[in-house]
Amino acid sequence: MSVEPISPELVLVCPELREEALATQPPAAWELLRDTLRPSPEALSVEAPTSRERLRVVPSVATGLVRLALIVCVVAVMVTLTLTLVANEIR
Repeated sequence: MSVEPISPELVLVCPELREEALATQPPAAWELLRDTLRPSPEALSVEAPTSRERLRVVPSVATGLVRLALIVCVVAVMVTLTLTLVANEIR
């Protein structure tokens, strides 16, 4: 059986040609990746966190936000100082 090129327009309007074209195509890369990375059913069963575990999440999020705010402030001060020094040298 020789494989002839099929027009994309024919594949859109003829269901038989579409099925034939899909059957000759190799699986897409994302399908192969999805099949290899599919988690097991045991991994999907997650127990609800206890109230003690939920309380541990809140401080870690707050700590992360405080660290982010500190980094933003330090960067803003450094940029301001740098621009001030450049402006003084230009004068």
